[in-house]
Amino acid sequence: MFNSFSRKDFSILATFATTNRNVKLVTRKSAGIRLPKDLAGKRIGLVRGAAGEYFLDLVLLTYSIDPASVTVVDMTAQAMEAAVKNRSVDVFAAFEPGGFNLMKALKDDGFVVPLPTIYTMSFNLAGLHAVIEQRREQMPKLFRALEKAVRFIETDPHKAQAILVERLRVDASFVGWAWADYRFNLTLNQSLLTTLESQAHWAIRQELVAGKKVPDYLDLIDTRPLATVRPAYVTVVK
Repeated sequence: MFNSFSRKDFSILATFATTNRNVKLVTRKSAGIRLPKDLAGKRIGLVRGAAGEYFLDLVLLTYSIDPASVTVVDMTAQAMEAAVKNRSVDVFAAFEPGGFNLMKALKDDGFVVPLPTIYTMSFNLAGLHAVIEQRREQMPKLFRALEKAVRFIETDPHKAQAILVERLRVDASFVGWAWADYRFNLTLNQSLLTTLESQAHWAIRQELVAGKKVPDYLDLIDTRPLATVRPAYVTVVK
């Protein structure tokens, strides 16, 4: 979304995973925050200009909470863990593995504020136009490989998790904590456009980008490679 305001030399080719819970509101039980309405008057730690800030904006809007009633504290993911110890922040809008690390640091005092689905984060395959055109004949093989990977994840999730831990050298307990939050599927859905447009409006409103006009995201989506292999997976209307 941010790149779309400054360059047009790339295209989104497919979404291969989505999650409704990558960003979480993590707090201390002792802070007295049980529901979203309890955020008013609280200090909220997050990384400015990232998914956590966008997510918080949606939460405040959904629950009609005046943004002026909360104090946003800009901090790095590493600083969040330090803030847990000194209690300088009441709640964190943290994306993974930040949420996992905060809950681990808070131990029995950790609490994730329950929320309905208000934001679906997608993980997308994108490429430069020059590379896509140069390798267009190879694209069907790429998408068949991705489809095969998705089927493998579905049929043998435990082995898939083991491969992830070994290849990326991540904490196995984190993978176990987060795995159920993700949906692996090869798609190119109309909902991706809606999300990008919503994020762009937010970025303009927060003055995080120089532009004042939402880009036409249809121009940044190339449906041809995926449609060549699995046309049913493409629901973007161009």
